[in-house]
Amino acid sequence: MSGDDDIMGMNTEQGLATEVIKLLGDELQRVRDDIAELHRSEASMSTPNPLSDAGIYMMQEENMRLQQELKELALRCMQAKEVVAAVRVGPRSRQLPAAGVALAHNLDLAQDDNIARMQSKLSANKEKYKQAKSGNAALRETITGTEVLLEEVRSEQDSACKRLRMAEAELLKLKENARVFSPTNFLSRALPDESLDTATALEGLVFQCGGERLKLSQNAINSCVPGGFISKDHKEVVWANNMETHCVVLSPTHRYDPKAAAGGWESPSDMKRQPGEEMDMFFMNERKEWEYLGTYRCVAQRYLSCREVNKFAKSHVDSAIDRTTVRGLPAIIHNAVKQMYANDVLKIACTGWQRVGFNQVLARVLRPERPQMTDSGQSSESAPAKRHRRDDDNAGKSSKRHKAT
Repeated sequence: MSGDDDIMGMNTEQGLATEVIKLLGDELQRVRDDIAELHRSEASMSTPNPLSDAGIYMMQEENMRLQQELKELALRCMQAKEVVAAVRVGPRSRQLPAAGVALAHNLDLAQDDNIARMQSKLSANKEKYKQAKSGNAALRETITGTEVLLEEVRSEQDSACKRLRMAEAELLKLKENARVFSPTNFLSRALPDESLDTATALEGLVFQCGGERLKLSQNAINSCVPGGFISKDHKEVVWANNMETHCVVLSPTHRYDPKAAAGGWESPSDMKRQPGEEMDMFFMNERKEWEYLGTYRCVAQRYLSCREVNKFAKSHVDSAIDRTTVRGLPAIIHNAVKQMYANDVLKIACTGWQRVGFNQVLARVLRPERPQMTDSGQSSESAPAKRHRRDDDNAGKSSKRHKAT
């Protein structure tokens, strides 16, 4: 019976070994399949493709998958080794056939080689990921630097365009100033009224001043435009039209005062006017009433002889000559001054002014109290503009404003 038992034991061991060998063969096939899959993955990853954020994400997923496969292979290898060990150290301490041992050994070698390959591939993928991440960081830094540089270029371009516009405006201004100013042409031109409030500006504003000399309160002075104000009477101003849109102010280029420091001769304030300067204008009409007409801009200035001024403002020449000297001087001095004008030694400054606005703040300060109403509901005193126009109608076309003659 012992012989039969030995035969049955050997048959049992051979059957168990056969099953183990079959199990190891299946495991070897799975390893081969995994290796083939790794080769396919390696071929697909070796294809040149620019790394983007999506590519880096896919590479990270591939690394995680490889790591999971390594864990699974290691687990299966450990399970196979445990089975082999259990068979080798069986109840009867029988050894596997030589073919099974060789197969187990080959399986171990293949598993180790597979693990080594996968670890190498994983290391390579990690290195590629680091390089891609470093390259993306450098690219982002380059993009940021380029954006900063582009912003600086845009700022410089805006500044250059602004300087160019200023230069063009200055050039245009210089060209305008370089043109020979003709008072006659200026008065004959139909210039638009650039007042901010044309309706109010056309009416004008008559106010009480208490004399022929303009006297303004400090509040009124502070309400004037930054350029200040000028005051002229009807003998100094030649209007282009009844709407008072533009005019030419006549003034002597020099004024003689024996008490002046510069040898008796001094320059009037009108000689200091510059093109583009804006001032509020006060005007004394022929009725000795002061009016606020609006804000005027200095257009240009030119010095002309008495003969040239006589062509467009003959009635104003004598007034300009009289204002060349102060009052109370001997007649011989007045005669000498007239002779200087006749010989073109002295000339008359012709300054063109154009209305560009109406200072409402100043007008509110200057505007008198509202007159009392009569029983009929009408004002006891006519409005300044209406009274002004009615007087013009009664006096005829030649009253109030002097046009070019």
